[in-house]
Amino acid sequence: MSLSQPTLGRRDVGYAIMMLDIYKRIMNRSCLMNSLDKMWASFVALGLMAVASLLVTYARTRTRGVARILLTIIAFLLFIPILLFGLVSML
Repeated sequence: MSLSQPTLGRRDVGYAIMMLDIYKRIMNRSCLMNSLDKMWASFVALGLMAVASLLVTYARTRTRGVARILLTIIAFLLFIPILLFGLVSML
């Protein structure tokens, strides 16, 4: 009883080439988002940053008490998507 090397058929080679192509596309980050998408992601981050800034300014000048704290917390929580959109636009 001898152990032989498995032979690769046409389907196996085609599958390996397809998987290699998918791996190359995943590793090449520019294929996931083109330059225009990155530009829009940065615009969204800038817009959210402006909204957060205006929200904090409004909370500090026009409100008091619980409303001021809530508006400041909402503005702070806006920085999570700001950070994510900023990172996406840089990668």
